[in-house]
Amino acid sequence: MSFQTVPRHAPADVIKSSEWNIIADDLDYLNDQVESLKETLKRQLMITCVSTINAGDAKEYAVGCKDLESRTPMPLAGKTAKMRVKCSSNSLDADITITLRINGSDTSLTLTLSAGSLTGEVEAEVEYSDGDELSIYIDASGASSGSITNLIIAIY
Repeated sequence: MSFQTVPRHAPADVIKSSEWNIIADDLDYLNDQVESLKETLKRQLMITCVSTINAGDAKEYAVGCKDLESRTPMPLAGKTAKMRVKCSSNSLDADITITLRINGSDTSLTLTLSAGSLTGEVEAEVEYSDGDELSIYIDASGASSGSITNLIIAIY
């Protein structure tokens, strides 16, 4: 739907029902657009970077930070739906799992990065509340040799 123009009226004029319907339709359209934007704004892009993951590591990293083993408190409620990862090199001899955590508990947004793979992507909608602490848990405890360098994790 797009906007339709209606003739301008003087303050005391009576508006025809056909013109009022156009105005009402336009207001409904605008309301739908505002609601759609509200949903879009609930999603934030959060990037976490880890310089090196060694075989045997199992650590929790703060969302939105680089190499910080911690959790990030969220200032607003929101939701995420995707996780994408990319690294410069991956010489691990086993798969690793990368999981979004809320307040230290695993969520359904979990990605398995195969041994030797440089990229991965997974989708799963996860909601969080303001004040929740988000983190990324990287588990390479199943690997006995190798490492990953320059791991970038984007959650949105």
